[in-house]
Order: sequence, then structure tokens, then C-alpha cells
Amino acid sequence: MHEGTDLYNMHTAEQFDGNVRYLMIDELPKTVSLRGTRYILDYLDVFSGTTGTERIAEQSVALTLEDSMLKAFERVSACFLTLSSYRSPGFTIAIRKFEDTCFWSCDSRSLNEKGAFCAAGKAVIMELP
Repeated sequence: MHEGTDLYNMHTAEQFDGNVRYLMIDELPKTVSLRGTRYILDYLDVFSGTTGTERIAEQSVALTLEDSMLKAFERVSACFLTLSSYRSPGFTIAIRKFEDTCFWSCDSRSLNEKGAFCAAGKAVIMELP
């Protein structure tokens, strides 16, 4: 966790005069060095999905949530999913697909047993069939 925070702070310090802020996808670095290994990052398409729908008009830029996830997993085995509404800023979870057997979902927010934010809460990793 600290390494990710340090990487983020280092990148914003170099690129944005030290002003820590949320970055857009196209502002993230193309390469990252971590523990002596250099990684080249490949940013893929961003898909927009809508929950609670089964169909979307053909000319729409959004897809159903299911269609956007299927499209994302055509090319990759992991992605980030951001869920939000006009009433909340939303949150992002990581999803990893294992072959055709299951998915893992990681929600790193600190939550209590009722799912509410809590400073002494826990992160969640779920396996979905």
C-alpha cells in the first residue's frame, strides 16, 4: 500500500509541481519502476456501462453493465470497475477473471460488517462463480 502511495506522490510531484490530485487515465505514467523492475503499462479502452438495464440504444456511448464487462474481458483478465450515481462520487473495485471458472473482486475501502465506511474496518476480497 505504501509503495503505491509513494509511486503516486512521486509521479504527481514530477508532473504537477507537487500538487497531489486525482489523475485522469491519460495522465498516468507509461512506465513504472518498482523494486528494481521496470513495468510498461498498456492502457486499454474505457467502457461505460449502466446498471439496471438489459438493452441500450445502438447509437448510445454507454453499454449495459454486463455488455461492458464482457467487452472488457475479451482482451484482458483484470479490470477496474467504478460504480457511481449522480448522488455519490462512487468507488472503484478491481476484478480479476480466472479462465472460465470464477472472478475475484477486491474492494479496498475500509468497511464495517454492515458495509458502511469505518476507519477500523476491513477490505474485502470475494470470489464469484
